[in-house]
Amino acid sequence: MANNAKYSEDEIERKRLSALCRKELSRKLTGSQGNSSNLNFLSINNGSSGNVSTVSPCREQRSGNSFVMHSPSRQNHRYNPLKSKDPQNFSSKSSTIQIKFVMISDERFSVIISEFQEQIISIFKTIPSRSYDLKTKTWDFHVKDYNDLVKKLSQLKPRVSIENLPPSILQVFKKEVNTDYNSVDLTSIDKKLVESLMPFQREGVCYGILKNGRCIIADEMGLGKTIQALGIVHYYRNDWPLLIVSPSSVRYQWSEAIYTFLPSVPTHYVHHYTTAKDTVGDAKIVIMSYDILKRTISSLERHVFGAVIFDESHFLKSPKSARSVAASVVASQARRVVLLSGTPALSRPKELYFQINLVMQKFLGFHEFGIRYCAGTFGKFGWEYGGSSNMQELQLLLNRCCLIRRIKSEVLTQLPSKIREVVILDPKLIKTETQKMKKIAEAVQRESFRNSEGNTALLQHYRETAEVKTKAICNYVNDLLESDTKFLIFAHHLTVLNEICKTISSKNVSYIRIDGSTKSEERKVRCDMFQEQDDCLVAVLSITAASTGITLTAAQRVVFAELYWNPGILCQAEDRVHRIGQQGSVLIQFLIAKNTADDHLWKLMQTKLNVLNKAGLGQNFAVEKSTEAKRGNETPSNQSNLHSFFAKASVQQDSAAHREKIEDVHQLLEEDDDALITLNLDGLDEDC
Repeated sequence: MANNAKYSEDEIERKRLSALCRKELSRKLTGSQGNSSNLNFLSINNGSSGNVSTVSPCREQRSGNSFVMHSPSRQNHRYNPLKSKDPQNFSSKSSTIQIKFVMISDERFSVIISEFQEQIISIFKTIPSRSYDLKTKTWDFHVKDYNDLVKKLSQLKPRVSIENLPPSILQVFKKEVNTDYNSVDLTSIDKKLVESLMPFQREGVCYGILKNGRCIIADEMGLGKTIQALGIVHYYRNDWPLLIVSPSSVRYQWSEAIYTFLPSVPTHYVHHYTTAKDTVGDAKIVIMSYDILKRTISSLERHVFGAVIFDESHFLKSPKSARSVAASVVASQARRVVLLSGTPALSRPKELYFQINLVMQKFLGFHEFGIRYCAGTFGKFGWEYGGSSNMQELQLLLNRCCLIRRIKSEVLTQLPSKIREVVILDPKLIKTETQKMKKIAEAVQRESFRNSEGNTALLQHYRETAEVKTKAICNYVNDLLESDTKFLIFAHHLTVLNEICKTISSKNVSYIRIDGSTKSEERKVRCDMFQEQDDCLVAVLSITAASTGITLTAAQRVVFAELYWNPGILCQAEDRVHRIGQQGSVLIQFLIAKNTADDHLWKLMQTKLNVLNKAGLGQNFAVEKSTEAKRGNETPSNQSNLHSFFAKASVQQDSAAHREKIEDVHQLLEEDDDALITLNLDGLDEDC
C-alpha cells in the first residue's frame, strides 16, 4: 500500500491504459507483422492540465505527467505454429507449398508436404480415413478417399503445387485383387510336379495363375524358379507351343527338368535349337539361348508361341540390345509370359522397366516411370534416369501387378540346409567323340577297379574329361557372372582352374584364387578379401587344397566344375560356405558332362556313401537328393542315365553285378587317395 501512495489516480489510470495498449500492440504485431499503419492510436486525457497524451503502438517513456509510446527497435519473430500461417493471409505468401502423394500399403497413401499450414491441416481433418503418425509426422489416408482429398487441396492453388499419383498406378491400387491361393485348382497340372512343390513354390504357381500366366518370379537363387515356371505354363498348356529362352549354359537343364517333373509330356515334344538354321517343325516345346533368339527372330516371328519363358531375365535389362528387341517380338504375340530372375535389377530401377513391359504391355511410359521411380532429372544432355525414388511404392506396385519374390530367410523353415543341383553342361561344347576319348572310355568299361590298370584307366579318363569340358565350364561361369552375386567354384586340375581365372579376368571381375601353391599366410588375406569386399565376387578354389580350414560364408552358391572320387572331400568343400555365420540355405551345383568320366565318378561317389552309411560313418552328402534328370526311353542305351546314379541301395543289392561292384569299391576305399594321384599321370593333380 505504501508503494501505491507515490502515484495519483490519474497516473494509475494511465498505466492501466498503457498496459492495454501493449497487449493490443502484441496482438496486432503478430497478425500483421508489425505494420504500424494498421494500428489504432489511443488518446489519454491528462486530467487538470487538459493536455492530451498520444499513446502509440510503442514502448512507453515517462515524460512529466504523461506517458509516450515509441516504436520498438525490432519485431518479435518467435515462431507460433498456430498464428504464423494465418489462413486469411495465406494467399499473400511468396513461397509455394509442395504436396506429393505416395502409396505406403496396398490400401493407404501418404501425403508429403514441404511445410505445414493450418488450412491444409484443416482439410486433412475433414477426410474420414485420416491417420497421423507421430513418429514420422506424416498424414495418410485410404485410397478410396484420394479423389476427394485432391479436389479439396486443389482449391488452394496456385499457392500449392500437387504431384498426383499417376492414373494408371491409382487404378492398380483401387482395383480388387484376388490373393486367395486356395481358390486355384492345380489338379490339371502334372501330378509329379505338384507333389514336388514346396509350400512357397505352390504359392508361386498359384500367383502366376492368378495373374493369367503373365508374371515375374524373382525368388532368390536356389528356391526353385524353374519348377514354378513349368507349373504355370503346364496349367496353360492349351496355349502351347511353348518357347523357353535361357542362357546357353543352362538350356539343357530345362529339358532335363521337363523330363523329370512333367513325365506326361512326350519327349519328342521337346526340341533344342542348337544353331540359327534349325526349324521349329511340329515341336510343342522349343528351347534356345538368347544368342540364337536374336539371330533367328526373323523366322520365329512368323511362328506364334502361345507361352514364353525367359530364364535369367536380367539379360534383358537393356531395351535397345538385340536380344531385348527379339524378346519383345515373341512376347508381344504370346498370351502367357513368365520371367525368371533372382536379380531382376542388378544396379538401378530402370533395369526393371523393360522386363515389366514384357508381361504388362500397357504399363507406364518410360518417362513417367523414370520420373517417379528413377529420380529422373533433366541434365546437360537431356533426361537422366540413373537414380531411385519411391522404392516402397514401386515394390507394392510390382507385387500387386506382376512380381513375386521370396528370399531364403522368409522360407528357411521349408528349405533343406543344402540344396543340391545337377547342371548338365552344353554337349555341343564338349567333344567326347574324339578317338582318344573313345579309347579311354572303352578301357574304363573293360577294366575292374580292383587292379591298378582299372584305377589308371579311370584317372586317365578323369584327366581327359577335364580338358574336354573346360570350354563348357567357362561358358557356364560367364552366365553366372551376369547375376552379380558371390559364388565359389571348385576344380581339381590346373588347366581348369587357369581357364576359369582367364574367363573371370576377361569380364573385369574381382576374384580370389586358392590352390596348392598359395602360402598359408596369404590364404587368410584372400579369404578376408572375399568376405569383406562387395566387388570381389568369385573364389576359385582347388578341391584338395581349399576344402578345409577356410570360411567363405559371404557366398550362398558353391559350384563344382569337376567331381572327385571321395565324397567326404566334396562335403568338406561345401562347408566352406555352409557353416556358422551363414544366414541362409546353400545352393550346391555339380557341373556334369555326359559321356565322360563324370558318369562313372557320380556313381562311384554314391556307392562309397552307401558303404560308409552301412558302417555308421555316413556323411551329410546325399547326391540322390539332388535335382535329378531323366530322359526315359529316349536315353541311348550306351549312355548312363542320371536317374540311375541316384538308385537306392536296397534295389541295387538285388543285383549280383552290384555286389561285385561293391567289392571293387571296398578295394578302392582301402586305397589312399593320395596314392592314386601319385600314379604316373602328368598334370593330373594340380597340388602334386
